[in-house]
Amino acid sequence: AQASSATIHTERFLERWRSLPEGDWILEGAGGLRVPLNSKETVQDLIRQLDVPALLVASTRLGCINHTLLSLASLESANIPVRGVVLSGEEDPGLIETLRDFAPHIPFLRFPLLKEVHAGTLSMQAKESFSEAMLNQLMGGLP
Repeated sequence: AQASSATIHTERFLERWRSLPEGDWILEGAGGLRVPLNSKETVQDLIRQLDVPALLVASTRLGCINHTLLSLASLESANIPVRGVVLSGEEDPGLIETLRDFAPHIPFLRFPLLKEVHAGTLSMQAKESFSEAMLNQLMGGLP
């Protein structure tokens, strides 16, 4: 936004959010919780203003444990509920168990890298990776 001399106004996001019909919505932030949207607000601030829970997606690359635990701590300190963490990427033996040691109340799932990304591959992999009960828990339904 800054490179194109644009200013992001979170009020516009909030107005649009409030105008949407009732339903199940997934909002995607980009870059991380502390990414500035403007000179005063971050992605995390917008999540808090929208009053929605978070589903954190983290790469399984080097630094995953640190970034994931810092992000969870940041969300907790902002009183933003966390539905779960989806670890995206190559399998890292022991990673989920290590994260669970520090965040035992958070569901952790792994989603592999896909060679092709489109609705069909996403749907098929989601069915293979996540049980219906887990998807209901992540999306706010009853298990």
